[in-house]
Amino acid sequence: MKSYRDFMSEFIEKNRDFGLTMALIDENMVFARSKIRDEVLIAAYGVDKQKQMTVENDVQLQRAIQEIPQSAQLAERARKLEPDFKK
Repeated sequence: MKSYRDFMSEFIEKNRDFGLTMALIDENMVFARSKIRDEVLIAAYGVDKQKQMTVENDVQLQRAIQEIPQSAQLAERARKLEPDFKK
């Protein structure tokens, strides 16, 4: 990511009218790292593999998948509470 940061530093110097700052670049480094990773995966392995690896590394999605079995219980509890909300 040092190369990316160096590139952006040079870009900002040459294009001051864009209003970018290194602080803004640093704040968005996690996002930039993710996007660069996606592009490298696409270039090396194709879109399907990139999507697979993105899904496998998405902590929030993996947690949601783990919670699917409890969704029926949650729906049932909601149905039981529904009459209370209509009062």
